[in-house]
Amino acid sequence: VQKFEQAYCIKHVQYSIHARSALNHVIDAIRQQTSSEGSVLYLLNAQDVVIGLCKVKASSYVVRRRIRERCRSKLFFPLARGNIKGYKSSKSKKDAVVNVTLEDAQLGVKEHLRKGMGQMAHVPNHQVLKVKWNAFATGFVDWWIEHKLGKKANL
Repeated sequence: VQKFEQAYCIKHVQYSIHARSALNHVIDAIRQQTSSEGSVLYLLNAQDVVIGLCKVKASSYVVRRRIRERCRSKLFFPLARGNIKGYKSSKSKKDAVVNVTLEDAQLGVKEHLRKGMGQMAHVPNHQVLKVKWNAFATGFVDWWIEHKLGKKANL
């Protein structure tokens, strides 16, 4: 088996086995991880037959993904399409409608992120953490604009 795995570059992931009574603790531990997306839980019956599976996402991953998706729609895609004044890319169409300045786009994406961070009730402790998430998200926008576009954040 090991030769087969090595020949086809098959790698297994780490796994552990837990009693049903430990499920809530296991889920909490997964949600607190900061170095992974989360885990897949295989639910087994008494005969060790898989009867279901459940993906549990780490809360930090959920926040990072929310930031990425919101920045894509309000900043990255408009930049790529040439919709932000003074910015064209190889993907920009010649007749792209330029309808916003970078400063306006920066304000818009930050507001979009603030709303997004407030809509994550499915993430444990969201009421307490949304202020930190918002500061992180808006700080990321300023950092990205400065380091990727070479513009100091004015906002």
